[in-house]
Amino acid sequence: MNIAIYSRKSVYTSTGDSIENQIDLCKDYYLRMTANADVNFIIYEDEGFSGKNTQRPQFQKLLADVKAKKINSLVCYRLDRISRNVADFSTTLELLQKYNVDFISIKEQFDTSTPMGRAMIHIASVFAQLERETIAERVRDNMIELSKTGRWLGGTPPLGFDAVRETYIDENLKEKSLSRFVENEEELKKVNLIFNKYLECKTLNEVSRFCIKNNISGKLGGELEKSGVSSILQNPAYVKSTPEVLDYLKSIGYSVFGVANGNGIMRYSQETNEKIAAVSIHKGIIEGSDWLKVQEILTSNLSPRSNPSISNTAILTRLLKCGKCGANMIVKYTGAKTKKKDLSTTFVPTNQNPLG
Repeated sequence: MNIAIYSRKSVYTSTGDSIENQIDLCKDYYLRMTANADVNFIIYEDEGFSGKNTQRPQFQKLLADVKAKKINSLVCYRLDRISRNVADFSTTLELLQKYNVDFISIKEQFDTSTPMGRAMIHIASVFAQLERETIAERVRDNMIELSKTGRWLGGTPPLGFDAVRETYIDENLKEKSLSRFVENEEELKKVNLIFNKYLECKTLNEVSRFCIKNNISGKLGGELEKSGVSSILQNPAYVKSTPEVLDYLKSIGYSVFGVANGNGIMRYSQETNEKIAAVSIHKGIIEGSDWLKVQEILTSNLSPRSNPSISNTAILTRLLKCGKCGANMIVKYTGAKTKKKDLSTTFVPTNQNPLG
């Protein structure tokens, strides 16, 4: 039977709860508690590593051995030798449970081979879940507060805008900084042209071909393919906010903050599952009615019913994906439409669909 002993200490010392002392105490405890003489101790030592996370070389090796089913039981001196983070500790316990590895902590008399020990696992899981939910709630609240400022949180700004960093003095007389959009006139001409072209031809493929043919590039200079055009058309940073636009964003699952005033709208979703949108401090450039019309066309073109050449009955339509380009696959019919027997069917990527 393979018994893993894990020991950890943040600072090297040969006294107190030293690595060596932890190992000896674990061995003695296990041998006293079991009558099994056929025991093979496997030692994992992390000297000089904090317990704030699980990124420790020997601990990771231990987890790998657990997954490889090389370990029957894990013994440690104290619970915090595994982790000082409740969520990490609970995750480790769940992994041990999955691979039927008993866990013993000698200081707390924590033993998952007993009914009381198994009950403790569930209690630890409850607190871990509480911690995860509390963290998620704090992230959400912070994201909402940031969204109310209308600031840009970083990354590559969308086509038509550049990001500038400004400093200001807050209500506590402390110097703060924020990033905001400034208009890039040349790029905004491209954005306006893309919106107008889509309203004219109503297909992403046509707009993409037009952009490539006329050397209208993206923010980083690359070709504006179908996905890039779609991203621009769906981005509310360009729209002049109106009550109707805010209602639309709410209807598709956004939590919306701010009052419609003609400014653009920022989307916030980093590190949170909730979609957040807020009226920004930069001016919008696309009329609300035009932007909503574009969203309506985009949504309509996603439906097979909007394209008579796409099957409405094939259950795999848009579920299969092309192995080369990653696009959704659709069924297309070819041949005479007057006689069903003359029709042939084939799956093709949506980016070969003339309606885009």
